[in-house]
Amino acid sequence: MRNLNIVKYTVKAMKAFFQGWVVAILVMAAAIAGNIQAVISQDVKTRNLLLAQTPVNADELELAVALPELAEVILKRGESNSGQITGIDAQGEALSIQRSGKTATIPLSQIARVVFKEELN
Repeated sequence: MRNLNIVKYTVKAMKAFFQGWVVAILVMAAAIAGNIQAVISQDVKTRNLLLAQTPVNADELELAVALPELAEVILKRGESNSGQITGIDAQGEALSIQRSGKTATIPLSQIARVVFKEELN
């Protein structure tokens, strides 16, 4: 009879032990899942968590920039325009250049490079 009681207590103790392990494993799995989500959502360049960032509405941003008077816009197809850069539209992806009172708007996708010329004094 004594051996039977020892077996019952041992089985109860083992059940409690394994139940504790199951709870510990579930808690650790939840923690690991949270860390994986944080790593997946991490911005590699700035190392900031994207989930914690507030989105910024940057539809319009006005920034005054002083550019040299003369610039040569060289297009991908080989042509070039020269004049003064009067604006860069990031939303419309275009550059405005003015020469002799006339303004031309050139899509950024057509521009190979922009070369600024030194001002003549």
